[in-house]
Amino acid sequence: MRHSKQVTLTIVLTVVLVGLAWYAGRSRDKIQTTPVVVVLREIEAGSQLDSSDLGIVEVPAKLVRADWVTDAQMAIGLICTTDLSEGEILLGNRITGQSAGLLYPGTEPGRRLMTIRLDAAAANGYWLAEGSLVDIYLVPSSPTDQEIQMLAGVRILKIMGQAESTGFSYESQGSDLLICLDLSPEEAILLAAAETWYSLKIAAVSDSCAPLP
Repeated sequence: MRHSKQVTLTIVLTVVLVGLAWYAGRSRDKIQTTPVVVVLREIEAGSQLDSSDLGIVEVPAKLVRADWVTDAQMAIGLICTTDLSEGEILLGNRITGQSAGLLYPGTEPGRRLMTIRLDAAAANGYWLAEGSLVDIYLVPSSPTDQEIQMLAGVRILKIMGQAESTGFSYESQGSDLLICLDLSPEEAILLAAAETWYSLKIAAVSDSCAPLP
């Protein structure tokens, strides 16, 4: 009799355990999940994210935090404000739509804007337009062994002080105009020394224009 009760108890416990396992399986199937964006490789701060940088994992919806990014398409093209590590969940407060600092209109990241003042003769009577490509000649101010240096194909970003709305000025308007140039870092360094050591001449590249980005 005692043996029969033990067998019966064993059967009942087995049924209960099987039932619990079945119920746990059913519950697991009902768990709601949410896609979360993860970083697939190490990314330096300031980098722009693309589709190859990001992946998707499914996590229980109850675990998702408000600052986790859940849509990879919304992150593509944005810039990370800190270094990102491989495998980490992407946080919304670590990406931005703006690069560090101010991105000036008409330029690309990393370019240097430098404004110079030229008289009419040095600037071809200001026969220039925004977007014009010019060669800038740096002529030594006094007789030296230095040769004339040239910055080739520099784009004029802005001409400030012109009297005409068309962007052209064929003669001096009584005061020298300011010409804003779109330069590489190396060109900017060279031009920065021009005021002390050189006089400048601009030669417009005929029939050439670089449109604004």
